[in-house]
Amino acid sequence: MGTVRIRSQIDGDFDGWTGDTVVKLMNGQAWQQATYHYSYHYAFMPVVEVALVNGQTVMRVAGVPGAVPVTEVSIECEGSIVSPFMGFRQGMLFQFDTGHVWQQVEATTESHHEARPSALVVDGLNGTVLKVKGIDTVVEVRRVARR
Repeated sequence: MGTVRIRSQIDGDFDGWTGDTVVKLMNGQAWQQATYHYSYHYAFMPVVEVALVNGQTVMRVAGVPGAVPVTEVSIECEGSIVSPFMGFRQGMLFQFDTGHVWQQVEATTESHHEARPSALVVDGLNGTVLKVKGIDTVVEVRRVARR
């Protein structure tokens, strides 16, 4: 599979590739799917390899056929959402235990109720996005407050 640069594990659940999937690795790095590809595959903390193949960075997830192009993204905020979390809706505010508050700016709507979900905000390929652990959807957000 080309020159392996990184071998690690996904920090938590992996539900497959959905087009803009963001994964956080146990080594602290975050990666985002760079091209559209959809495949469902559930695994808990699977081993991954990030490699350079023909000049392109790809990720292979153990048990999932093929490799998917990815880009490393920087983590802007990580922690638990302490405000009531009811899913995604344009204008929704997400307050983190770090004191940061982020607002959803896109129109994606999805209902999901959970107390203090773990989440991270990354400077993604198409803007700043929120990834909540256990939810495949990522939504574009902007920072509105910082403690």
